[in-house]
Amino acid sequence: MPTFESESTTALALCRWLARSALSVALQGSRWAFPCIETIHLLGLVAFGGALLAFTLHILGVFLPRRRAVDVLRDLKPMIAGGLIALFSSGFLLFAAGPLRFYANVAFRTKLLLIVCGMSFGICTWWAARREPPARAASAALTAVAALTAIFWFGAGIAGRMIGLL
Repeated sequence: MPTFESESTTALALCRWLARSALSVALQGSRWAFPCIETIHLLGLVAFGGALLAFTLHILGVFLPRRRAVDVLRDLKPMIAGGLIALFSSGFLLFAAGPLRFYANVAFRTKLLLIVCGMSFGICTWWAARREPPARAASAALTAVAALTAIFWFGAGIAGRMIGLL
């Protein structure tokens, strides 16, 4: 059974390998790559965060209160998917630009944990919304799961902002 120490060593070795890769070297040597990729990352955050906020406000009864949660979620799916694709692809490139710097950063590790939690609760939200009866008000369970999903994702955004400060 692997220990935490061996897992950390494996992750560190992977980060060292990535830091020596042609992709990482090219990103580190470019004056414009990081700011351009970061712009795409922020645009993905705006698309995804805006859709998440709209859905959470819907669940709380503030935004489109007469529509079913599953219908609102279906309409927001392109923004959610596009935002996630932009976030994950640009996030990987940002990480590749300095993997050893990110490896030891507590805010980066916190962000990854919050992303996993946000994805997990997001799947639960999607599942609960699909099973929601066509009543006007969302159930307490759906409201709680949607609120927790939003908290995890906004926490990931805050942790992401803190990466550069730590």
